[in-house]
Amino acid sequence: MVATVIVGAMILGAWAIKVTHHQHIAEAPSKSMPSDARPEFVFVGRITGLLDVKWSDDPRFLPPYGFAYVPLGHKYKLDSGLMEITYDTGAKVILQGPCTYEVESSSGGYLALGKLTARVGAVEGKGSSSKVQGSRSTSLTTSHQPLATNSNPQSLIPNPLFSVRTPTALVTDLGTEFGVEVGEEGTTTSHVFRGSVKVLVLDADGNLPSPSGRGAGGEGDGREVILGENESVRVQHGKDAEARLVIVRGPVPGKVDGFVRSLQPDTTRIVEKFDGAKLGAAFEQNPPGRYVNELGAAVYQQPPATDGRQSRGYIRTVATDFCDRDFVFEATFQFHLDAPDRQLLRHRIFFGIGDGVPNSNFYDEVTCGLVLALVLDEGRAFVELCHPDSVAGRDDVKIVAEMAPLTSLRSGKHRFRLWKKGKWVTFAVDADFKGQFLGAFAGRPIDLSVAAPLLDAANSRLLVGTGNCDVMTVRFEELSATYTETKNEQREISPTGTTKSPERGK
Repeated sequence: MVATVIVGAMILGAWAIKVTHHQHIAEAPSKSMPSDARPEFVFVGRITGLLDVKWSDDPRFLPPYGFAYVPLGHKYKLDSGLMEITYDTGAKVILQGPCTYEVESSSGGYLALGKLTARVGAVEGKGSSSKVQGSRSTSLTTSHQPLATNSNPQSLIPNPLFSVRTPTALVTDLGTEFGVEVGEEGTTTSHVFRGSVKVLVLDADGNLPSPSGRGAGGEGDGREVILGENESVRVQHGKDAEARLVIVRGPVPGKVDGFVRSLQPDTTRIVEKFDGAKLGAAFEQNPPGRYVNELGAAVYQQPPATDGRQSRGYIRTVATDFCDRDFVFEATFQFHLDAPDRQLLRHRIFFGIGDGVPNSNFYDEVTCGLVLALVLDEGRAFVELCHPDSVAGRDDVKIVAEMAPLTSLRSGKHRFRLWKKGKWVTFAVDADFKGQFLGAFAGRPIDLSVAAPLLDAANSRLLVGTGNCDVMTVRFEELSATYTETKNEQREISPTGTTKSPERGK
């Protein structure tokens, strides 16, 4: 009996550790730690872009998911590729592998090795950090604190100005966009693309110089410089191990062109807010007439039941070649379900890439595509592959990935996101959308060419859809898509990563 209890406890403990590890944020508390004393996690931004990333194989480093939260104190180690972090303040940082970067505060970090490009600018509605306490990263308790306070007491970064610390210098933004590179020997190079920065030389121990000008040196003795647009500076160790400034009035030869300033080439953005009588030119209904625009939302109209079909309807892009483009597609919607059908599980919302053509042999789900299906009767979401041979009564639809567990998506406002880069697509879900996408649930990247091999340039639309609105109300409030040109359309990419003027699909 005692042995049975011990074995049971061991299994339960292993399960708890596994669940906690899966969240990638919480640490398993000690047995003696009370529930209200669990460590508090402060998030200061999100990962908003990944391109050809190869993570470090350092066993102490845990790679993040795409669109993951960025916690204070976390270190990111890239062997190669690009990663973009967007701070809650609006600052964007692109890390270039090989690179090691630690998030030291809500307005900066420590670059130990490699390159980064920072672009600083305020974003409406931002300016606070999120705190999460406990082990459930999917149920976030958010509080706010002023950015004027230093998030990390040990950080040398004086908030709220955005700064990058290196082994030999502190680079503080005074303008808009700059790059920083740290070599293996600790040499720091900084270049200003737009605006200005202040570069302060740190002492041999990596500390700020003395205010009195003694010791490591103070302002006015060659330890600090303000750089303007198209100016560079190099901070390197001298023979006496003290760091020294080498000012270059102009680009450092062979350095400036190596900074990546955008993850995206020229892009186009389309937005549909359903605030007119008809859809804009970028979107269409299939079949026509299933949705009515009212009060800034597309509302599904339940048709009379006919020959047992489910009568689903889709809103889809007119363009059909999104399998050949990189894009970010998002949909904001609200739903309310009066009476769940837990036996048939027939009340659903669809979001993804496909033909947007109802399959009359399989409950009018899309005939071909990879879609995120939300089963309102369960509050559950998963990614599924739909194909033309699917027939009712057979298990033909393949679930590719689970996204949100049972009861996690309830009546209210939600936002779905689909991100494609190269051949990889990633789905994410904000289960309680408040105006800023948080992505409580994010799936692993899926190889679109393998998961949905029937998609091509003639049937790859971005789509949302629903049906069976007999006891539920679904309101699509906004659709947006930002996408690149196809290879046939591509022009020479601007070095600044310029973007076409955003236009509504009207």
